[in-house]
Amino acid sequence: LPIAALVQGQLFCIHGCISPEIRYIREIADINRTIEPPTKGPLCDILWADPVDGYDNEKLEQRSEMYTHNGPRGCSYNVSYKAMCKFLDDNDLLCVIRAHQVQSAGCKMYKKHEKTLFPTLVTIFSAPNYCEVYKNRGAILRYDGSVMHVFQYKWVKHPYVLPNFLDAFRWSIPFVLEKVTEMLLAILKYCSDENDIRLSRRTQIIEK
Repeated sequence: LPIAALVQGQLFCIHGCISPEIRYIREIADINRTIEPPTKGPLCDILWADPVDGYDNEKLEQRSEMYTHNGPRGCSYNVSYKAMCKFLDDNDLLCVIRAHQVQSAGCKMYKKHEKTLFPTLVTIFSAPNYCEVYKNRGAILRYDGSVMHVFQYKWVKHPYVLPNFLDAFRWSIPFVLEKVTEMLLAILKYCSDENDIRLSRRTQIIEK
């Protein structure tokens, strides 16, 4: 599967976030993606990086690190607003769209770029009620070239699933066999009883 996508030359889509080891998006073509995800490096970052907690409150003039260690994940980085703006400027992009983090509303739009006045980063999470715990909404995003349209939806109860995901036919076979066996045994018992009765009558006739 692809590890990134470019939509209309403006939106850069990945799962996790950007990497300090990738300056230009064309460099992604050189990444070997046919391996198990490593614990460091650009492939790891694309899959595991997150925006820093204070992303929306950060100012470009602040002397803050652009990438810091991602403690909660145990690997990769937390990406700053400054790092994101630089990445967008270097690649002439409008926005980075990613997933990887549950959002209560299904979507979160982060701080806008000072030049484009467009969100620098968008997290879109399409799985509602993630892990049957979070009670979050799911969301999808549609971009028409100038405006982002976000569609939200709630979760519904899962349909009943048979054990081990069996289909109804295979699941019912043991019960059908059990009932068929009971019917055959009942028929055999009935026939045996009838034979006993007939044999008893013949014996009585002979004795007379």
